[in-house]
Amino acid sequence: MVNLAFLIPKLLRFLERPIEHYTLMFQILTKDSVTIAVDAVVYFKVVNSMWAVTQIDNFAYSTRLLAQTTLRNILGTKTLAEILGEREAVSHLMQVRYYTLAPLD
Repeated sequence: MVNLAFLIPKLLRFLERPIEHYTLMFQILTKDSVTIAVDAVVYFKVVNSMWAVTQIDNFAYSTRLLAQTTLRNILGTKTLAEILGEREAVSHLMQVRYYTLAPLD
């Protein structure tokens, strides 16, 4: 427990960086049974660093997994033509889904 007291201040300073980003690469199956490769960049900012450290085991991995799952769920309900033609709508859906899932505290 003493080591934890020394690690948290260093981790909190790391979490105070303005914006983090990760690149995701995976394959999904669309509604019309076409397998496509998806490359996505996830940008996120930790608003409450204490909550991110104490309530989530690995917040960076959890954020990537949440983004990947949400994108996979959204793109899996669309055909290839819809995905290629409605990139802005997909982006908006991702933001709406994320904000309904993410806690505000």
